[in-house]
Amino acid sequence: MKKKTIHLDQNYSLDENGNVVLLEVSHYRYQDGTTSTDDQRLVGEDKSGEPYFESAEPVYVYSETDIKVGNEALLLSYQAERSDKEHFYISTEMTDGAPGNMTSFVKRYHGWRGTTNGVATYAHGLREITKIQELSSGCLSVTVGPDLLTDEE
Repeated sequence: MKKKTIHLDQNYSLDENGNVVLLEVSHYRYQDGTTSTDDQRLVGEDKSGEPYFESAEPVYVYSETDIKVGNEALLLSYQAERSDKEHFYISTEMTDGAPGNMTSFVKRYHGWRGTTNGVATYAHGLREITKIQELSSGCLSVTVGPDLLTDEE
């Protein structure tokens, strides 16, 4: 495949400078104003001796990503065993190849990378991000160019 356009999920957006940012949980805030990286804390026990937990509200922040025109990304896909639908995504963190699920130290740019719980993962080569576009739905599409390492595994 020469180029591929994927759609990022609704947690991605463009900031005021045109950078792709990701909305993610920074920490959690409890009713008394304290914060933690845990979304629950043990408060005590009920009458039967069962633990009683208090839930916290997530606090969201936007984090800048490495999804930028000109950056490299590994094109990956996953597919359920009994499905003919292949879902594509990119990783700007795996530019040295995708690890296998049984041998994580063996990284490859192409081919099957393992199956977990009936879902197979495949690598489709290292690509350059060539276009980022905001769609009318508010979601982002990212286009990657042709494989940069066609001769490597």
